[in-house]
Amino acid sequence: MGWVTAPQVWMALVTLSALEIVLGIDNIIFISIQASKLPEYQQEKARLVGLGLAMFICGGLFLLWKSTMEIHEKLELFPLPIPRIKVSMY
Repeated sequence: MGWVTAPQVWMALVTLSALEIVLGIDNIIFISIQASKLPEYQQEKARLVGLGLAMFICGGLFLLWKSTMEIHEKLELFPLPIPRIKVSMY
């Protein structure tokens, strides 16, 4: 429970929250600009579909991938290859 009072944890949370907000605003601006190029009767639908897909792809697919990897790791029935980066000094 000591992690709750650690300032590094709270700074990481604030930093990640700020990044998510900035990237979310960036998505809204980009989708709005692209939707404004469509005919007026399609703009609202394009904004809704675009924002919905952006939320699903960023959150949903990541969570699916992460949970699948953790399940495979715990069960170890079918170990998935995790790419390793080899670093050498020469």
